[in-house]
Amino acid sequence: MDPQQRKLLEVVYECFENAGISQKDISGANVGVYVGNFTVDHIMTQLRDLDEVHRYSAVGCGTTLLANRISHVFNLKGPR
Repeated sequence: MDPQQRKLLEVVYECFENAGISQKDISGANVGVYVGNFTVDHIMTQLRDLDEVHRYSAVGCGTTLLANRISHVFNLKGPR
């Protein structure tokens, strides 16, 4: 997993924790997740040697997946 994704998950977890919101309370909630990102350091490191690209690199490194990773892990359903 891209370190950006892991760190972002940690920050979101801490935000819920500091707000006094349990994972049980937030699971399935109509909460939208919007993330801005500007760096692709981990992707560039992974693609340095194209003969050794891991089969999960596309899923683990995609910057477009940051919001989806949070939604999936915390079971957030988004606004309706």
